[in-house]
Amino acid sequence: MMEQAHVVLHPLPVQGHIKPLLCLAKLLSESGLYVTFLITHHTRNHLPNLSSLSTHFPNLHFESISDGLPDDHSREPSSEFFSQIKTKTKPHLKQFLLNSLGRKSMSSSPPVTCIITDEYLPYTREVAEELEIPTFAFVGHSASYLLAYLSVPKLIEQGHLPFLGENKNHEINGTTVPGLEGLLRPKNLPPFCLSRYIHHPLVQSHLDHIFGMNGSSGLIINTFEDLEVKSLRHVARHFSQNLHSWASSCIELEL
Repeated sequence: MMEQAHVVLHPLPVQGHIKPLLCLAKLLSESGLYVTFLITHHTRNHLPNLSSLSTHFPNLHFESISDGLPDDHSREPSSEFFSQIKTKTKPHLKQFLLNSLGRKSMSSSPPVTCIITDEYLPYTREVAEELEIPTFAFVGHSASYLLAYLSVPKLIEQGHLPFLGENKNHEINGTTVPGLEGLLRPKNLPPFCLSRYIHHPLVQSHLDHIFGMNGSSGLIINTFEDLEVKSLRHVARHFSQNLHSWASSCIELEL
């Protein structure tokens, strides 16, 4: 008998990144997959309703690992925070996956067969590649916003960024970003594009994470295909793997 497929979903431990991936975890669990939602100990302490979710979604399981940070760390998004979780959380993730693959865990869960990870967690892809586990990158925002991210290097090259003007509603004139014609306004760009510190290491780190998704088996984007067909088509040109659109808002389930 074939073992049940086991999907691990691992979100960035930052507000706004957990719920969309949790919605996807619920949906996958209802399809009959064995689903593990892997969070940090710190995140788990701030999610009080996990036992209720497990009751309503019996195929959905919650596990936690250390993020490697001291208890008194603020865990506010910053260049220091992203650097710390990359180096300190990575070994704990690797050990969790090794335990699953080697059946060293006391649980009866099947070995991990696939990982879905937040777009901003490149260390997950690094560990998965080392252990030969297929990985999908999860993009929690729209395809158009992702396309705006992908356009940043070109906008810098064209001299349009950083944008330090007062009017953030006017179209950026002279831009040649396919898929964003007539839509590209400063207010629609990532916040760091409006700062003189656009060359800050944290900004470069974000961009590296976005373009690094090419190392994944595929992308899952939180959108409707009919709503963003044009943006999805242009996003696909940046990546060599398959794109999958999915909208968290349409599967919010009543508990």
